[in-house]
Formats: sequence, structure tokens, C-alpha cells
Amino acid sequence: MLRAATAVLCMAAFTLPAAAADYVTVPGGSYSSVLPPDGKFAPAVVAAFRLRTLPVTNGEFLDFVRANPQWARFRIASLFADGQYLSHWAGPLSLGGAGRNQPVTHVSWFAAEAYCESEQARLPTWYEFEYAAASDESHADARGDEAWREHILDWYSRPSTTALPDVGSTPKNFYGVYDMHGLIWQWCQDWYDPNYYKVSPVDDPTGPAQPVPAGDKIDRKVLRGGSWDGFPAEARSAIRMESREPQGQAQNWGFRVVIACTPEEIKEAAKAAGTVPKGR
Repeated sequence: MLRAATAVLCMAAFTLPAAAADYVTVPGGSYSSVLPPDGKFAPAVVAAFRLRTLPVTNGEFLDFVRANPQWARFRIASLFADGQYLSHWAGPLSLGGAGRNQPVTHVSWFAAEAYCESEQARLPTWYEFEYAAASDESHADARGDEAWREHILDWYSRPSTTALPDVGSTPKNFYGVYDMHGLIWQWCQDWYDPNYYKVSPVDDPTGPAQPVPAGDKIDRKVLRGGSWDGFPAEARSAIRMESREPQGQAQNWGFRVVIACTPEEIKEAAKAAGTVPKGR
């Protein structure tokens, strides 16, 4: 049923937003993933991609819903979202106390994917997210830097009862991207399949083509990033994954957007950045 819903979503027509957000090109390369694509030690190779510098905000998602009212609360099909979808907004087309510059939350995977399609884009894959999230402000791969880990832990020293921060609240990383750690969990393109990452292609793995039901027999999509009200360990780039049913939502689930690079752009990005592999 969920696979059929995904097919219907891909055929839907959307009104494009009036203005696109900022994107940066992440040059790609090879790196040692916490989930090696051969299940052992093989590095993953990620092609260049364009990543949104910030998660999608309440204000931006409101503009999308106004242009595409089939994704408004109370109008969205139950196949695509549960009853708490956008429940933090005052109404279907009103934010109320939800800050316009806060990341949109209480949003299902299907709604996130629909927004991406409205920008002629998609959600990031597991490996793209991990690759971009491994950097700090000055290094492409900071995973071995104790100071970087301490910096992430400091973010969690604030009480979890505080309001959800606006996007851009964390320092931008090496690529110019904000909020990859600890603001919200962020939907990825991948279906959940715990065995895929043991036998996936080494070059630019895109995630399982179809879901493999978890122990509770529910098809799931992957989330990454950790959230402002979670545990510090959840924000590490090496955290393996969170997975939830794609019509679900929560107060700390949101998303950001990826635009695929053309083959020519991939070559130019590789030439500009060099081909230095990322270590563990």
C-alpha cells in the first residue's frame, strides 16, 4: 500500500514556490561510513549534490500548503499523514504560535517529499546526509576531533523545555550548511532495510528500492540528525539511524532538500575539490 502511495505521489502535480532557498554544492567523494556498503570496511562513494543550507521552515511550508491545498491539514489523505499532521499550527493555513523561521515539524515523509518535488528536488539519501554532516566549520571530516564532539554536546546543555530554535541556530559547517546536528530529526529518501547497507553499491548508494518491514511489520523511512530535545548521542553523525512509518510525524521531525547535480556539475565539483577520501 505504501509503495503504491509513493507512486501516486511521484505522479502528482505541484505549484512551484515563488522563491527557492539557498543551496550549496557538496562536492562528494569517498569516505568511511558507519555503515560500510559492503558490511565490512569498503568506503562509500558519494557523487556531488546540492544541499539546502537550512531545514525547511514553518513559513516556507505554509507557502507550499497555500499553493497546494491538498497538503493542508484536514484535507490531506490519511494515506499520506496521520491525524497529528501539522498539529502545532493554529489552523490549516495559519501558524499561530509556531514561529515562521522555526523548522517545520509534525510533517510526514510523504508531505516532505511533496515539498521537495515542488522544488524539482528530493530528500537526501542516508549516505549524503552522513557525508555532509561529518564536517565542522573548517574541516570536511571532523569526526575524529574531540573538540567538535564537545561542541555538539554543548548544544545539549540547554534545557529541553526551551522553545524549538529557529533554523540557522547552529554554526554553519565546512560546506556552508546549518543545523545538521541536534536541531531536528530530518527525513531521508531511504526506505528502512537493515540489510541493505551490508550489500549496497559502493558508488553513490541511493537506499533500498522498496521497504522491508521492521519487527513490527511496518514499512519505514529513515531519519537522521537528532533533535534539540533528545539525547546528545543521537546528534552524532555516526548514529546509525532512526526509522518511522512515512505517514507519521512528531514535534521534532522535519526535513531539508537536495537537488541532484548534472553529470557535468559532478565532474566540475570533483575537479574543484580534489579527490581526498574522508577518514573515519
